[in-house]
Amino acid sequence: MRVLALLLLLPALSWGQTAPEAMSYQGYLEESGAPFDGTVNIDVLLYDALTGGSNVWSKNYTNVPVADGIYSLILEDGSPSLRSVVFDRPYFLEVRIAGVTQTPRTPLLAAPYALGLRGLRSEYVSGTYSIVGGYEENTTQGTSAPSRGATISGGGSNDRAQQITASFGTIGGGHSNVVSGSNGTISGGTENTASGSGSTIGGGSGNVSNTLSATIGGGSSNTASGNASTVGGGNSNQATSGGSTVAGGEFNRATAFRSAVLGGGSNAATGDYASVVGGQSNTASGDNSLAFGQNSQARGARSFAGGTAAKANHDGSFVWAGSFVSADSAATSALNQFNVFAAGGMGIGTNEPLADVHVAPGGTRIDTDADDNETLIVDDFTGSLGLYGRSTNTANAIHLGRIDNDGLLQDKWVIERRGTTAPALNFRYGTSASDTGNDAKVRFNSDGSVDADGAYSGAGADYAELLPLLNAGESIEPGDLVGVFAGRISRTIAGADRVMVVSEKPAVLGNAPMNESRDGFLPVAFIGQVRVQVEGPVSAGDYILAAGTQDGRARAVAPADLTIADLDRLAGRAWSTRDADGLVTIEVGLDRSDVVRVIATRLAAENDELRHHLRALSDRVERLETQPSR
Repeated sequence: MRVLALLLLLPALSWGQTAPEAMSYQGYLEESGAPFDGTVNIDVLLYDALTGGSNVWSKNYTNVPVADGIYSLILEDGSPSLRSVVFDRPYFLEVRIAGVTQTPRTPLLAAPYALGLRGLRSEYVSGTYSIVGGYEENTTQGTSAPSRGATISGGGSNDRAQQITASFGTIGGGHSNVVSGSNGTISGGTENTASGSGSTIGGGSGNVSNTLSATIGGGSSNTASGNASTVGGGNSNQATSGGSTVAGGEFNRATAFRSAVLGGGSNAATGDYASVVGGQSNTASGDNSLAFGQNSQARGARSFAGGTAAKANHDGSFVWAGSFVSADSAATSALNQFNVFAAGGMGIGTNEPLADVHVAPGGTRIDTDADDNETLIVDDFTGSLGLYGRSTNTANAIHLGRIDNDGLLQDKWVIERRGTTAPALNFRYGTSASDTGNDAKVRFNSDGSVDADGAYSGAGADYAELLPLLNAGESIEPGDLVGVFAGRISRTIAGADRVMVVSEKPAVLGNAPMNESRDGFLPVAFIGQVRVQVEGPVSAGDYILAAGTQDGRARAVAPADLTIADLDRLAGRAWSTRDADGLVTIEVGLDRSDVVRVIATRLAAENDELRHHLRALSDRVERLETQPSR
């Protein structure tokens, strides 16, 4: 019995079908030169060599029907299972008819459409296939245990094989890439390693993504070693902590929890949630800090350092340095500082600052009221605004002026501190660009004296001094008449040294305690005009006396009715009748010779009248004495 022909066919597939894990085999038998009819036992064996080699699969078929010399077999199952054979190399089919080996072995050939899958093979492990393409030494079989469900789409070359050693890993292309973490992915590139579970490398070369869900987009020599960390690309960047990110650049490090470096070179984000926006050699080491520029350091928690060599060393601090400065000069010295070092000036609302700080209309402002136009507000219960100079031969000054549309100075007020041994505060006014070229209008001297080149004016009309209460807590109001007792005041008039008036709004106030509380003191008018409450009728020119009711009220006395006894209660003289508030304006502290004149005139008139009566009486007596007696 002799085999005359062998036909090996692979079944045709349509889209959506699952490929049968079997092969069809057909042969032709003759006996004594004629086609054989009947049944026969056939053994089929698969070897990895034309002669000798290893038997990788075999199956025995009994009572195989043969008609006109033709028989057909379906090669499946067997020992071991046919699905365990990896078709990644040449195989040869050996047929034994009734125990007689037919020679030579027949090489397995691909079906025509399988030619389009050159370089693609499957590897079977535990019921799951892995797909391997590209270089013949690419593999999904790990040294300790083979991977399942892995895919190598292609790539690789001599001594540059691709390797997946964990289940469900993927390599898209390139060469020398290794996926050793389950569900890891390398899309392409060269010599990349994805060793973390679910880690990803998009491409590039020499990149390592070695922890859970870490990602590297590309670039070279980058490392993502923190869980869910990311390196977008660039060169020699490291994201080593959970959720950390380096977007790109070179030699950048994000080493703390959810820290980030967006780009640049040699930057480091080493504080939790810290960020370096970009630039060169910057460090954000404080938690939630931010740095950018060059050689800037945000060391404090929630700090900000930007520009050049800025150092925010303390929590809550902000430093901007616009140019190179000496070591540590652009650094904070305490918590919560806001420091700006800008040699060209800081402009708010302008891009051409003309001073260290230049605030222009339309700049940042606090809108406290629709009618306000403030450009600088110090809003603090205990706040102050300081202007200090270190030089001993120049003045500190504040300039207030008007500049026209051509940028020319039209007028200027200068408030300056000048002098060293006895410094004074000068108010200058003029049109000179030079401070000293403008005349000093007012000078406040360090001894407390004031010099002025002009008249003082104000709504107040009296000079008053602060006098203490005689009785602590006594209620006294402006416009009340009070008695003065050795420099202390009370509504009590009896026995007072003199009667005076409490001022409502003095033009000048003296005897003010400069460094002490003013509680228990009231302004008492010494000279000028004040308003008082007057009981009863009053006319301009009347004299104003204490009413004697100890309620601070006054009464008016016409000049003709003034007596010497009234002098002890005299406060002043009315210059008006009652105004809309029911008050009378009186003058106080002026020359009282008019009172003497009024009383003296009336006394002279009374004296003349008495002399007249006395003369008349004398004449009558004389007449009586010259009459003859009866």
